[in-house]
Amino acid sequence: MIKQITAIAKRALRIPDEIVTRANDPNFYQALDILPNPDPILAKLGKDTDVYNAIQYDAHVMGELRSLRAGLLGYDWRIVPGGEDAASQKAFQAIMQRMEYYPASGSRWDDWIWTIYKAVLMGQSIHEIGWEYDGTFMFPRFIKDRPARRFAYSAENNLKVLTRSNPLYGETIDGDYRLLTTRHMPSHDNPYGVAVLSACFWPYTFKHAGWKWFAKFAEKYGIPWAVGTYPAGSDQKFQRELAERLAAMIEDAVAAIPEGASVELKTPSTSGDPIQERLINLANREMSKALTSQTLATEIQGNGSRAAADTHSNRQAGIASSDRKMISETVSQLLSWITEINFPGAKASWHEFYEESDPREGWANTLNTARKFLPVSREFAYERLQITPPKAGDELLDAVDPAPAAANFRHGGDFVDFTTTGGNAVDPIAMMLPEIKKILGKHDNLTDAQTALDTAFPGLDDSVLRAQLELTMLYEYLRGMEAATSDS
Repeated sequence: MIKQITAIAKRALRIPDEIVTRANDPNFYQALDILPNPDPILAKLGKDTDVYNAIQYDAHVMGELRSLRAGLLGYDWRIVPGGEDAASQKAFQAIMQRMEYYPASGSRWDDWIWTIYKAVLMGQSIHEIGWEYDGTFMFPRFIKDRPARRFAYSAENNLKVLTRSNPLYGETIDGDYRLLTTRHMPSHDNPYGVAVLSACFWPYTFKHAGWKWFAKFAEKYGIPWAVGTYPAGSDQKFQRELAERLAAMIEDAVAAIPEGASVELKTPSTSGDPIQERLINLANREMSKALTSQTLATEIQGNGSRAAADTHSNRQAGIASSDRKMISETVSQLLSWITEINFPGAKASWHEFYEESDPREGWANTLNTARKFLPVSREFAYERLQITPPKAGDELLDAVDPAPAAANFRHGGDFVDFTTTGGNAVDPIAMMLPEIKKILGKHDNLTDAQTALDTAFPGLDDSVLRAQLELTMLYEYLRGMEAATSDS
């Protein structure tokens, strides 16, 4: 048995770490030490990622980016301790103290979050970390984003910095924990990541070409034409003079017309949208698809529907959640480095996005309902409601236990006392019921009945009427149940 295990171990030691590499790739040119960015747009244009900066300044793209930024920064985020042990808590407290300062001079934490997100737009986002020992801990002194054009990847997919002394092949980065890299959809063949703005390039290009011809179209057909007529037999000099006077009307709107000539203003008419405008709108929709995976939020184009809008919204929400996860992983990587350097053995803190109001309210309702049917641990409730458990000696708020009106199922007497903060909820509708019954009895269709009700009760909100009717129906139903129970 021992011999068999030894033989298996020896065979395992002969297995190389990697089998499929660029070194044995028949389609890879071995003389290349730096991998070119396989982005098809950059490859065809022979440019770097700076070409995407121009796309960002398009009015439609800028609007989408501002919306994406607002949606991202609209979420709250926090640092969560890696564990409850003393070492992990100490690491967490030290990190929170560092978070009281900005990541770098002139940069806020929200700015840093956004620059990490730009990996989606550019393919990758790279931040340089400058470390400093403060006498107790080694913490980042600055966290600065660096342009992606300054970096390249070797044949082994290792990141290199392009410098003045070595602008073609780059230089190897000395030391660990220096560059924090975020990549969007990277792969073995494309370690640079996939840039979403690359998909916007051709729509952007054709859109701006369309603007040129759309402006000419508007200039040609957007103002009335001045059509002049001259007497038959007029010489060339007379015709030229008339044409010059008509041309001057485009700017001055006033012209002295030779005797015998006449002028008529004709307004050109077109049917449907000009083809140039349709091209611009199509380009905008294509760029919206690339940036947000939907189009209805920006331009409905007259064919939107509630179902389509919900579908588009769900797609955008799913992609936004994936992007936030990518950002959290990058921030958590930095927190892991800080913990690894300063607190060996401690569990690293991690970063997460969360929504402050709606989830808390939803969980409060869920917990309030669940506790009526099954036991719920306090720890679970504190975690879901995102409330810090009180410690010994803390001053506590007085607990408020609202006493909801309970249905009094008893034999004899009045059935249920429906009460609200405004008094009896059934009395107002009970007073209106005779008139409502009379109106409904006079009309054969709902439209006429609704009109008559609006006339009879002009100050009554439809939602209030519906709620009151539902309460009345429930009241009558429960009275019938009580009567049936009493008879039995």
